[in-house]
Amino acid sequence: MSAPTRTANIARAVQVGSVTAVDASTTSGEPTSIVVTNVTCITHPKSTPSGSVFSTVGTNGVSASCGKPLAVSHTNQGTRTGKGQARPRSDMPTVRDLQAMAGEKPITMLTAYDAVTASIVDDTGVDVILVGDSMGNAVLGHEDTLPVTLDEMASRVGAVARGADDALVVADMPFLSFGADESESVKNCGRMLKEEGANAVKLESGPHTVDLTERLTDLGIPTMAHLGLTPQSVNQTGYTRQATAREDAEEILDLACEHEDAGAFALVLEHIPANLAAKVTDAVDIPTIGIGAGGDCDGQVLVFTDVVGLSESSPPFAEQFGDVRGEVEDAVDEYIDAVESGEFPAESHSHTEDELDDLY
Repeated sequence: MSAPTRTANIARAVQVGSVTAVDASTTSGEPTSIVVTNVTCITHPKSTPSGSVFSTVGTNGVSASCGKPLAVSHTNQGTRTGKGQARPRSDMPTVRDLQAMAGEKPITMLTAYDAVTASIVDDTGVDVILVGDSMGNAVLGHEDTLPVTLDEMASRVGAVARGADDALVVADMPFLSFGADESESVKNCGRMLKEEGANAVKLESGPHTVDLTERLTDLGIPTMAHLGLTPQSVNQTGYTRQATAREDAEEILDLACEHEDAGAFALVLEHIPANLAAKVTDAVDIPTIGIGAGGDCDGQVLVFTDVVGLSESSPPFAEQFGDVRGEVEDAVDEYIDAVESGEFPAESHSHTEDELDDLY
């Protein structure tokens, strides 16, 4: 989907508090790259209405005249890149680069929980690495995600951020690390960016996260929303397919729009009907990333251990693209056999010092 041809040149300076954002467009229909001093716009709509301009909404945000918000984070200087103009892989990742891909190129997101895995995933060119609370049952041995602590998440986020150079790193906020108290929620989310090096956070979302999403966005903490199956609500919903009834589907659609309006830069849709996910994707301008939500989302996400075949079992909407578990088992079997047979270590794995022969 490309931006529609605009019928007139527009150059408009918009005063936002004490800084100025400049919108300049062309008649060619090509996306426009706009330098924005002291403000970095981190949301860009999937399509821009003909002749649209910006208007102010207080000192913390800019919104398009069509009513779709542009979340703003404050930096010294930045460039808002038009739709379809994704950043070079060597550049520092930003959420606006991700948004530029929506409707142009499928977004790929994969989980990682350590620096080694993050480096491998990053080298393959995955767009987003999610440090998911799925670590609870994927690598920490828990039955679900609920036991994952904030400190455990922080440690893993830091490791992944150190291992990844190009992918956008998103910290998945664990159960009860947000939502109970706004101040504590902001502090916990900010820690992931300020201390651990994440680029954004993800919240399992509902009516209770709309205001928090807006607050985090205002403070410069890019926030990804998550609707549908939310594993932190397992005790209420289980792991079953969500939004199969019309009323529940309408609630997800409404919540998607509310979180977009609050400033969420992207939206995960998990285990919901594919036709509902398609409607949500059409209704919002931010990228949708599906997991068990069909192929009409702007991108897809899966858990690393499922993708590489390391999990003992996978959810029905996942696909195993390898058999790492089998390869690991074979390698460990060979190691045991080599040790027990005396083949390992060989002379090439050891060294001697002649002067130590008469030590005793």
